[in-house]
Amino acid sequence: MKRKVLIGAVTIIILFIWWSQKTRYGDLDVKRGIDLYAEGKYVEAIPLLEGALNKPLRVYKTYDVYNFIGGCYFDLGMLEEGVQAYTKSLEEKYDQHNIWVNKGVALRQMDRIEEAEACYQQALEIKPDYAELHSSLGSLYIIKGRPQKAVMHFDRAIELDPSLATAHGNYAMALAMLGDYSRADIELRKAARLGYAEDSVLYMRERINAMRENLVDPNNAEIYCLESEIADSNSPASP
Repeated sequence: MKRKVLIGAVTIIILFIWWSQKTRYGDLDVKRGIDLYAEGKYVEAIPLLEGALNKPLRVYKTYDVYNFIGGCYFDLGMLEEGVQAYTKSLEEKYDQHNIWVNKGVALRQMDRIEEAEACYQQALEIKPDYAELHSSLGSLYIIKGRPQKAVMHFDRAIELDPSLATAHGNYAMALAMLGDYSRADIELRKAARLGYAEDSVLYMRERINAMRENLVDPNNAEIYCLESEIADSNSPASP
């Protein structure tokens, strides 16, 4: 009887020590936060993730946690808070091309185009053969009214991955801005064949035809509604 009681007591002590060690670290909170993020429960995820930063981590890295926090804020539309979280992630580990992209996407949505461009350029220094990033950088240069620079990046994007529909679609707009309407039509047809959204194709065609007929100023960047090839990579699958 005493032996059984002793074994039970030892078992309880071992379990208590195990649980104390487990909860002492922040990894469990990070995992819960990631699960909530995946369920779209961003508000509930944020305090868990932020609280985990006050504990030592054994599995996750601090810069990963900041990325997840940034993703939560981004998807809540709290872009400034998202940018701050991405900045902290980069302060922890500078050479993360995906975090530079995440920060750039958020800044672009805030119309802070110069800062977004700087983030994309930094990401390219880390990963120069990133086709989607070349495409998105090209679209930024269209917004800035620099179609020659845009063409350079679209050329590179298509060279790296000829199947990027958005690259071909935005390339068509850059070519039209330069007055090369025949090539613009070709690129827009390629975009359509590759699955570019039908409404985007129609919009681009209307804009290109309007430029062709001198109904709009091709240098007026405000008339363009360009899609970015890059979606934010805030998900737990890409910390």
